[in-house]
Amino acid sequence: MGVIEVCVGRIRQRILAEVPQLNAARCRRVLRVSRGSGAILAARRLVELGEGGSLEYLLRSPVPALRAAAADGCSDSGRLLEALRQERCASVAGVMAARSVQRGAEPSAVQSLLERRVLVPLNTSAGMRTPEATLGLGIGEPEQDLVLALGARDDALSALGSASPGPALWQAMEALSVHRQPQDYPRLQELFGSAGKRGQNSLLLAMGRLGDPRALPMLLDNLARMDVDPGRGFAWRRLSALAVGRIGDPSAAPNLRRALEVEALEYEGRPGAGLGIQFPVRAVMLWALGELQDPKSAEVLAGYLDHTSGSALGGFHLPAMGALYKLGAVAKPILEGVAARGSEQARGNALAVLEAL
Repeated sequence: MGVIEVCVGRIRQRILAEVPQLNAARCRRVLRVSRGSGAILAARRLVELGEGGSLEYLLRSPVPALRAAAADGCSDSGRLLEALRQERCASVAGVMAARSVQRGAEPSAVQSLLERRVLVPLNTSAGMRTPEATLGLGIGEPEQDLVLALGARDDALSALGSASPGPALWQAMEALSVHRQPQDYPRLQELFGSAGKRGQNSLLLAMGRLGDPRALPMLLDNLARMDVDPGRGFAWRRLSALAVGRIGDPSAAPNLRRALEVEALEYEGRPGAGLGIQFPVRAVMLWALGELQDPKSAEVLAGYLDHTSGSALGGFHLPAMGALYKLGAVAKPILEGVAARGSEQARGNALAVLEAL
């Protein structure tokens, strides 16, 4: 990275750091003129200021993070359930489900709807498969968020302040982060130096649940992380990719696509990759690309539709199919091209996604 790019990046970070302190009027102005992380931070700040009711129109935004922010600020459980019925991204669906229950919706009905929206079966070349369930990234995460969100934020905050490094601290971090309050970002950030190795893993997960795009520079840097401690680099790359997907900022997609390519060439299966063969980091990166819903990822994802070997998951076609399904209509031209001209395996998997769409 050149000097100019570094300087521009630092200036951008300083500007973004100011958004969580702006008043409502200036946040609305930022939301009108900004894209990416700036708009997301402005929307989250409006929710924090009690102005979230003005964001209901963002429940239809093409940006996953903005839909999640709108759900945070929506007080109408009926509107939240309506939005959940249309949602494709597991992370956003989890937020919508949690907020609808907090607003008075019946938990069992919300959980059933959440399962239907997240656990979507696809007719792959090997038969019916559910990408989210196979990856272990589907209903487990949103369902856990649904349970955690029913707890009081003050209780989680108190537990965070009194816990020493260990399981109690890790649980408190996750319980606090699921409430998605911007003021909790510096609290969690400060713990990186004292949480220990296992605690740092939990912090990466917490940053994803918190949904704050200020964490993206650190998370994206971690996508190239290799440690002398066997398995550490693998864990950080995998958990950071998961967190990037959960934050839902499409501006991170180019970095994630580059990391996907580097993972295949440099890291996966090498010393320090740990469980990279058993549960490849690339599977999570493909999942995360779907959660970001960046249309430019469609071609990269389609390139994995005939990848049916090389891991315990049977290759990478399944997470790629799930991600393409999340992209929706914008992926149709790419899928139709593969269905017409791809290999036999790719054609079948492309047709399966088109059928689900």
